[in-house]
Formats: sequence, C-alpha cells, structure tokens
Amino acid sequence: MDRRPSQSKTILILLVISVSGLMVDSLPNELVTSKSVEAVAKLISIPNVGLIWWFALSVFDDNFQIKRLAWAGMIAETSGPILFWLSYIGAIGLVPAATGYVTIAIALMLVCHAIWVGIASYRDDLIQPRRRVRVWIVVLAVVALGVVLIAQLTTNRDVTRLLRAGLIFPVSILFLFWLTRFQSSILDFAAAPKASSENLSIPAKNQVAYQRLIKIMTEDRPYLDPDLSIGRLAARVGVPTHQLRTIINQGLGFRNFSAFLARYRIADIKLLLSDIQNAGAPILTIALNNGFSSISTFNRAFKNEVGQTASQFRSLALEGD
Repeated sequence: MDRRPSQSKTILILLVISVSGLMVDSLPNELVTSKSVEAVAKLISIPNVGLIWWFALSVFDDNFQIKRLAWAGMIAETSGPILFWLSYIGAIGLVPAATGYVTIAIALMLVCHAIWVGIASYRDDLIQPRRRVRVWIVVLAVVALGVVLIAQLTTNRDVTRLLRAGLIFPVSILFLFWLTRFQSSILDFAAAPKASSENLSIPAKNQVAYQRLIKIMTEDRPYLDPDLSIGRLAARVGVPTHQLRTIINQGLGFRNFSAFLARYRIADIKLLLSDIQNAGAPILTIALNNGFSSISTFNRAFKNEVGQTASQFRSLALEGD
C-alpha cells in the first residue's frame, strides 16, 4: 500500500493546526487577554517551519519517510522555541539571545532546503498536478523565508506579530487550493499502476509515440547517457515533452523520469551482475557504464527496484550458477 498520500495529508493537517496557533499568537494583545491561551497558541505554533519542511519533502520526494534525518531537522528547529516557551511560562530562567539566532539559522536552512528540493526535482517530475502544486509550495517556502528574515530585522513586537501573520495567508490559500479541487490526481498525486501486458492504458492518439518510445529505448538504449533529459528523449521520439510525460506517467505508471530510466538501466545491470564472466568487475564500474552518474544514486535506485543491494543480488545470482 502506498503511504505517501496519507503521509502528506497528515503533515498538512498538522501544519494547519500549527499555523492556527501562530495566528492566535500573532493577534494584538488586547484580543488575547488570557496568558494560558497565548501559552497554548505559542506551543502549538512551534513546529510550523519544520512541518512546512516535512510537507514539502513528502510531496516532492517519492522516497521521503519521517526517519532519523527528518526528526533531527525537526528537533533542531524546535529546540530553541521550546526553551523560549518554557521561559515564557516560568518553567526555566531567561534563555540566551544567541539561542534565537541559532533557531533562525536552522529555520532558514530547512526552508532553503525545501525550496532547493522543489526546484531541483521539477524537471524530473512526470505528474502534472504535482508539478503545478509544487510551485505553490515553493512560493509558500519563499514567503516563510521572507517572513523569518524580515521579522528578525525588527524589534517592534507589534510589527513582528504582523509579519508572522503574513505566513498564515499563503498556508490558507494552499489548503483551500487542496480542498476546492478535491480530486485524487491532485490530492494524492496518483500514478497509474506499473505497466504490464494487462494494464497498459495508452490512448489511441499516443499509441504511435508509445511504440516509437519503446523501440528507441530497447534498440538505441539512450538511457546509457547519464545526462539524458526528458526533453532530449521527447525530441528523439518526435513528440512534445508534455505528451511524453503523459505516456510515461499515465500509461506506464512512473512518477518521475529518473525512475523510468532506472528501470531500463537496472535491467541491463542485473544481467551483467548475473554473468560469471563479470564476477570480477567492480559494481561501481558497471553502474557508471550503464547510465548512473554516481554510486549513491545507483545504490538507492537498485534497492528500490530490486529490494536488495547490488552486492546481495550478485552473490545470490552467482551462487545459482
């Protein structure tokens, strides 16, 4: 079962709750007369930047899971605010001002990372609804970055509250965008099932292009070029890039272009690893000669595709010989 959609939705709900706390904490003092209410709002708002980071990664990266690195970033970003909150309720003494600057620096790094991931993987993404939504999320991250920077430059508490409240608007717009276009293709970014002879769903208008694509991939093997882009492949097939994206995504079930290329590359590599004549060839050499640009990218793709490492696969395959 694919848990990516439910993961993104869960994080989004938590983000909206956190931003609601930020909204209350950003209200003028005369509107928040209870210190206990303000304390709860402050506590709820603490992880908002970390949740923006998580949400962006959960949407952009098909392999994202909330594991040690994700938790490390969240803990690093929230540790300072938690200390300030404990000081606010009187549980501890004053927190050094340097803690605030460290917190700001960590928040900026997380937001910048989300922006970088969103932009860097845009071309590789084959799911058109997700390509559109990723623009919204990058804009949200940029706005959050601006709010953090500008708020840091002012010492006026009322101005700081107003600037922080500016983060609420883009988050609300993003959430409304999701709800008002409540479609599985937008909310879940669903791809078609992996292709087989039983479930191919290539429309008649794309059949010629599909046949040409398969012929090029199997006979010319352009995937051996580590720099192959979807634009260059579309030119070889003779179709617009958006049409090739549709064929690979909706017809063959691939969520991104690199996964499509990896399927062909790994199929070749599995044959080489199973051949006793290549037993002495380094796996790195085989991977680089078959289109992968780095060993880390290859190891991750091979494990995702085959379910075991290349070394494990080679050992089992050669034992069978």
